[in-house]
Amino acid sequence: MRVALILPAQELTSEDLTLVLRGIDGRYANRTTELVLLCIPTTIEHYRRIVTGITAELLSPQTLQTCEEALYLFLPGTKLPLTDGDLQACLPLARSYTIDAQGGIRPMGRQVSEKDDPHLNTHIFNYLAPSNPAHAQAYSFFPWSWLYREPSWGPINEFGHRIGEDFRQYAERAPGHFLIGGFGGSAAFGWECLAADIWTACLERLLNEHCQNTGIPATFTVLNFASGGHTILNEIFHYILFCHRLSFDLVITLDGTNDLWNGQMSDPYLLERSDITYQETQEAWAKMLHGAQNRQTRYSTETDILRSTNPPGINLRAYVTRIRQFRHLAESDGARFLWGLQPMLFSRPHMSPQEELIKNNWGPRDEKPRADLPKLFNLLSQNLPKDCADIAINHHEIFSRYSDNQTLFWDIVHPNPEGQSRIASNYFEHIRDRILPSLIEERAHGRQLRPTPT
Repeated sequence: MRVALILPAQELTSEDLTLVLRGIDGRYANRTTELVLLCIPTTIEHYRRIVTGITAELLSPQTLQTCEEALYLFLPGTKLPLTDGDLQACLPLARSYTIDAQGGIRPMGRQVSEKDDPHLNTHIFNYLAPSNPAHAQAYSFFPWSWLYREPSWGPINEFGHRIGEDFRQYAERAPGHFLIGGFGGSAAFGWECLAADIWTACLERLLNEHCQNTGIPATFTVLNFASGGHTILNEIFHYILFCHRLSFDLVITLDGTNDLWNGQMSDPYLLERSDITYQETQEAWAKMLHGAQNRQTRYSTETDILRSTNPPGINLRAYVTRIRQFRHLAESDGARFLWGLQPMLFSRPHMSPQEELIKNNWGPRDEKPRADLPKLFNLLSQNLPKDCADIAINHHEIFSRYSDNQTLFWDIVHPNPEGQSRIASNYFEHIRDRILPSLIEERAHGRQLRPTPT
């Protein structure tokens, strides 16, 4: 199979192409593929110098037509060396894709198909969902909040989790095979990160390499059940819905932002009386379902400016209460539990030059909750509940110690591959020193997996 990567008219660096080429490798990993770089005459020698092992040819409609699929590289500030007429004369849209700087691959000018997302029509709620390839259209209705389907950065399962295999196979496993479940929102999902770069994949590698290097007779599988926008309540829903057969050895969360952001604006009665935090989307759906478009919501004023109305103590209490609930669920099922307070860009007092450029990238609608979010993180970080001290990994505080100029975030919320790697290392060190020895000892003394529900 011959695949074309159409490069822009500008000369890019090898660093610019690193994630692009890795994204292509991941997409075509199970197919015999010949990748060819298609360039214009003024850049072809440059790309032949900086990219080794891949043929570079001159771009033309004729060379494009020798390829079965084409990937058009779009980077900020660059332009494709093709006119609309050229595009129409080249491959049909059904065989054309865009690829971005992070290696994300999306259908070009068309809806997502089962070729792009094999689970697109697996069940009724996927079938009824939109199939627009844009980020913002990846959310779809599900009876227990929503599903988030974004296959651009690697395989997802039928419920949108970044799991490439049938996870039910792990319900029964060998005594030395340990299973970890990861939960959280879009940062834990690995937004704009390729599959091998998410913290769960990094953690799995670190644990298995450690066991192999030290002669520990154990293997680890780390599954990622995170999803965009999830609060702790959403994490609990997915744990109950999808993980009841798995008998985890360890459950890990990476969260904080969605709870403390939405907790500023959720209905005060629900938050204070019942510890219920929800997303603005839920109010919008309720208005649509009940024909209540003219009624005021809790989230925004008549001018559509988000309001931060709930006291910090009430917001933090609701979040920690749900952490305790998730811990109780996991431990009742025989698992250990770790709570990770996620890092944010504002966790870093010393940012890289690239991070300095993005730190104020917010609109006026978000001004009040944006200003209060760092205060909530710092208040919680400095006053972690004593009963959670043994389970808390305070990434927010750990990231505040990093003084190097390494860029760790794509934006205000989402860690890039280096940030994801550091998150995984923080978890790994805790598991290696405080959890792994007792796991090995328990399994050696015959701890059994709990019976799988039938």
